[in-house]
Amino acid sequence: MSLWFWIGVALLVGIGEVMTTGLFLGTVAVAAAITALTARWLPLEGQMAVFAVSALGGLFLVRPVIVRALGWNQLSKPARGLAPTHLEGKRAVVTQTVDDEAGQIRVGEGEFWSARSYSPDESIPVGTPVEIMLADGFIARVSPLPADPLIKEHAEVTSQKGSV
Repeated sequence: MSLWFWIGVALLVGIGEVMTTGLFLGTVAVAAAITALTARWLPLEGQMAVFAVSALGGLFLVRPVIVRALGWNQLSKPARGLAPTHLEGKRAVVTQTVDDEAGQIRVGEGEFWSARSYSPDESIPVGTPVEIMLADGFIARVSPLPADPLIKEHAEVTSQKGSV
């Protein structure tokens, strides 16, 4: 088979990888590209062997390492298909009113995320501390934190001192 055949296979399978993003087809595309590099010097049987070894090596050796490095472990995803992230369980502050259709939160000092309320009928006003329940792509699903009675009591005491 010719160099151009393997380049065509690599391109077509690469396009398939872009559409699926599972890294299965990506390893096959790389294997086809490696085979294209050897197509001028190897007979058809050698090319098939290079392709088979490269594709299987990529699938069973390289892909798991990349998946683990990217945090794409399929077994750790919840049943609803929402990917867990480093954000889950963190606290944030609402910077734009959060409801089921829109909103924004700030995590830490300057990390801003689009947010939606975890409960569909809930609206969370600006300045409310929230907890990130889960992340759905680039959107955090948040729930307001219960009011801390110590903070509330402290606010009442300081307001009474100011009025005396």
